[in-house]
Amino acid sequence: MTELAIVQHDGQKAGASYRTLLRPNRSIPLGIQTLTGITDAMVAEAPRFEEVAEEVRAFLGDRIFVAHNVQFDYSFLKAAWAQLGISYTPRRLCTVRLARR
Repeated sequence: MTELAIVQHDGQKAGASYRTLLRPNRSIPLGIQTLTGITDAMVAEAPRFEEVAEEVRAFLGDRIFVAHNVQFDYSFLKAAWAQLGISYTPRRLCTVRLARR
């Protein structure tokens, strides 16, 4: 992961938000840099996921995890937390599936 952006929403309006770049444990591949626009230089001083993991988990709370192709984003967070011994299994909503309906 190189970036996290979270917006809390109550179903009517956006609320608090959280955003940070993340310093991965390796160099960012050129293809990912091209896709995201995020370079190694941009994340050189950013925190590692393990430094913000508890803060992010608390920010998400027991809310529904909503994302476009939710399983993709969720799988990265779930794996990163699992490496730290943190369980995270929220209810999820996929906006791709919702849009197709």
